[in-house]
Amino acid sequence: LAKDRCRILKSEISDDDLLRPVSHEELWDENTDVGHGYRASNIEDEKKVKDLQKVHEILTLRVLAKKARDYDEADRLKDELYHEHNVRVWDKTREWNYVRSKSVQRGDIVAHDYIRAAGDSSDVDVQIIDNMLLERLRAKLKRDFEQADQLREELRLMGVRVDDGTKQWRAGVPLNERDPWQKPKINYQRRPSADEIDQDTAEISLLPVDE
Repeated sequence: LAKDRCRILKSEISDDDLLRPVSHEELWDENTDVGHGYRASNIEDEKKVKDLQKVHEILTLRVLAKKARDYDEADRLKDELYHEHNVRVWDKTREWNYVRSKSVQRGDIVAHDYIRAAGDSSDVDVQIIDNMLLERLRAKLKRDFEQADQLREELRLMGVRVDDGTKQWRAGVPLNERDPWQKPKINYQRRPSADEIDQDTAEISLLPVDE
């Protein structure tokens, strides 16, 4: 796993290297092991974080997880940053900022950060869904991905789809329909080369079409 790889490397990574920004090309270079490339949205956010060094380490772990295509671990680390360090990550701008979160009390996660999708007016028991989303978040933070996947499947059977990327959920989705956030699959077909075209077909294609 990416976190194990980073743990081994940490003894060889200096603080300067750990905090060093990386370019987009380096981010996906297998030979790049240090630096996360994220910056605080303003200097005041860095002062508000209790353990800034730990935040930088988790950001680096998350980059390594994404490079290793361990997206479950990357999502878990993102949740850990938010719920345990009050840090929200913005991947598009490669920034992070400090947020005042009330989701943690006495070391326990008491709230999730998912919102209901706009326009969803399905008649559902929101409290039950909130409880299941909270339970799923706790499972992810404990790295119990089997339990997290099971809860997601239970939600799906209830007609509730969850999008971890946008932190949204939508109810009333039929079982035979794909996730509302899933991009349609595009099937590409290769055009035959000139050598592959049958001679008879080529001759027919040159015939005029009667209109």
